[in-house]
Amino acid sequence: MAREESHPARSAAIHRDPVVAAFAALSAVAIVGFGLTTAGGPVRLVAFWLLMAIAHAAFAAVAWQLAAPNRQGGGPRRLFICITAAGAVLAAGDLVRVAGVMQHEGPGFAVAAIEVQQATVGISILLLVVGLLRSPLKITSGARARLRLDVATVMAGATTVGVWVFEVPPGEPSLHWARHLAIAMLLQPGLFLLVVFAFVRLVVSGHSPFTRTAAGILSAAAVLQAVLRAVPDSVYQSPRFSGWLLAGSLTGSALLAIGLRTQVCQPHSPSRVDRGSRRPYSALPYAAMAITWALTTALLMTQGPTWRTWLICAGCGVTTTLVIFRQLAAFQHIAELLREREQLTAQLTEQAFRDDLTGLPNRARLMQRLTALLTDGPVTVFLIDLNDFKPVNDTYGHAAGDRLLIEVGARLRSSMRTGDTAARLGGDEFAVLMPGYAGHRLPDLTAALNGTVQIDGNDVPLSASIGCAEGTGHAEELLHRADLAMYGNKRSRCGSVQRGTAAAGLG
Repeated sequence: MAREESHPARSAAIHRDPVVAAFAALSAVAIVGFGLTTAGGPVRLVAFWLLMAIAHAAFAAVAWQLAAPNRQGGGPRRLFICITAAGAVLAAGDLVRVAGVMQHEGPGFAVAAIEVQQATVGISILLLVVGLLRSPLKITSGARARLRLDVATVMAGATTVGVWVFEVPPGEPSLHWARHLAIAMLLQPGLFLLVVFAFVRLVVSGHSPFTRTAAGILSAAAVLQAVLRAVPDSVYQSPRFSGWLLAGSLTGSALLAIGLRTQVCQPHSPSRVDRGSRRPYSALPYAAMAITWALTTALLMTQGPTWRTWLICAGCGVTTTLVIFRQLAAFQHIAELLREREQLTAQLTEQAFRDDLTGLPNRARLMQRLTALLTDGPVTVFLIDLNDFKPVNDTYGHAAGDRLLIEVGARLRSSMRTGDTAARLGGDEFAVLMPGYAGHRLPDLTAALNGTVQIDGNDVPLSASIGCAEGTGHAEELLHRADLAMYGNKRSRCGSVQRGTAAAGLG
């Protein structure tokens, strides 16, 4: 897999890109040509809609480039195909507006062109929503529940703000007025909230198909377009502000193309998440709650208890409640993580103090157990070494040797009483701890570890040399005496077992 380009290299590629430079120049021309001039009439509008069509067509072309199969997986590719279609629909609507402005003798066609262009805006937003919603999220079921709470919180905050900025159409209630109200609610807060929902769904999940730079530019463009659409029509008709609003619309469309072109100039896997830099939570729900509280406070201080203020207060309450539920879900998730950590710690501790082959405690656990027993009184230690274990490996194979060790572990385990401990020290060495003076148990252990073991139809001989030490004192001293007794027995191999006794209080 090719190594990603460094951040300075990607930035240089963006700055040198001719498409980015062209649309940056277009934004500058829009600000100068539309914002600083008021003359032009229909020619000015034709130029505006032609430039909008160019910007949206370029937006669609760059999105189609990103939708290439060799650049994206299934989910992101579907998203960029939807973006391509949305850009093409917007460009078509812009061209219809051009024709409407140029058709001076047919004002009815000009009005129809406006309605067609507004319909294309709605269709393009729906295409974007479909693409964003179909983008897959690689998260667990628990994370999905928390994501839904986060998205619901942001949506509640956005709806609250929408209640504040939404303007009810003027006039008396009638069928015509209701139709205008439905269209206004669909094109202003309705589709806007759908886009917010789809976009927040990706951002909060941390699996956005866009690079960080591209997402920032596209977000700025979306915010700019949303603000411009919230401006009343009376402001658009004002000679003082209309040019700046046209310049802002053209700049927002140019930013859409720049954002996607930035994605092309910053090649990286869209599913890759930099977990080292990414926060484990999203600040968007808390920002939504803060905005609704600030808005509620401001409206109560300036307007008093109006119907709109009470609706915003209700939205503030819903947003705050969702944040509380999200915190409770987070606390539950933290508790689950702590339980999993405790279970993992216990499992690792068990693995650290247990022999994988026989399942018996290992040397570290034996030393812990011996030290604890010596604080209560005398202890008997048996050290066991299997006789002629290497010939078993050489004759029957290492698998047979492992099965012989497993059999020894099982026989030791069956010989233990309550409070006794059997352990494997390593290789073919074992140990047994028994509280008190238990040297009389030596014959039982010797009998248990002598004879033959059936392995793959073969009678494998089994015998062991055992050394015993009993008494009090330090654990290492007791083990040393048992070790000397065991090796003395191994050297003699005459059937007798030597015993070493540790005197009480031995240092």
